[in-house]
Amino acid sequence: MQRRYLLSQLVLKFFRTMPETNDLQSRSEQLVPTSRSAVLCLVIVYLMLSISAFRISAQAQQPSVSPIILQATSGIIGAMTDVWILAQQPSGSDQQSISFSTDVTLEGRVFLSNPSVFFPREWLGGNRTMLLERSLTRLNDSMYTFVVRFRCASPQACDSLLKLRGEILAPSDSICTIRLYNMRLTDSRGSRAIASTSAVLRVESIGTPLPIIRVPSLTQNAPNPVMRGESTSWGYRIDEASDVTFSIFTATGQEIARLERKNQPRGVHTETWAPIGLQSGGVYYVRFSCSTGEIWQRCVVY
Repeated sequence: MQRRYLLSQLVLKFFRTMPETNDLQSRSEQLVPTSRSAVLCLVIVYLMLSISAFRISAQAQQPSVSPIILQATSGIIGAMTDVWILAQQPSGSDQQSISFSTDVTLEGRVFLSNPSVFFPREWLGGNRTMLLERSLTRLNDSMYTFVVRFRCASPQACDSLLKLRGEILAPSDSICTIRLYNMRLTDSRGSRAIASTSAVLRVESIGTPLPIIRVPSLTQNAPNPVMRGESTSWGYRIDEASDVTFSIFTATGQEIARLERKNQPRGVHTETWAPIGLQSGGVYYVRFSCSTGEIWQRCVVY
């Protein structure tokens, strides 16, 4: 603001010092060069103000340094590994650092550049933190949402905050970049958005790795539609031993059937359901769930 004020004063001073004359011819002779000088001056002022505004805007858009950082790590295919979240002190910004005087909540999203490399399982506490709340929701192969709330046992030495534990899979690439973004941190100073952070996970293998895909698959039931009193079947694949559940719901959310299979081995299986005893046909919803996720489908009954 001070710079703009000084520039405006210079422009006013320039116009006040312009020569005055009663001679019409003299005025005409001075009009052209004076007009050119005035226009040039205004252009210079406009450019300087634009540059100043651009610098201020650029500084405002620069992301602040995140108070957390992901630690790069490596692991062996088929094994579990931990990706650590560490606390760091942003230089010259005490307000951006984490206050551990109360519980701390961190929420945001996880992005995996190569989901065939790393399969996140759960959040765990750090060396000096106690985990109070945790959630990790898979949106698709590459994206998850999360919420973690933790408490630090010793605020003076609370540097290793959390760890994201997951399984290293057979990769199409030996490197996976893990990125935390759209994050919001809540502590005694309130709730605030913080900058994203990322780290690289490098994968090693011993011998020839077997392909692992920690996402279940489910075929559409057949026949579909199915007549009441007859049966319909699904084919599904799981990539690790797991309990499997098929739940059948009405359009209003009432569960009318549950099929449970304990300790199903890894591989391809089938499940059959006969809609017997239903009072009416219509659209029903099927939820298939196992240890690595769940899948919803629609089933029509006549």
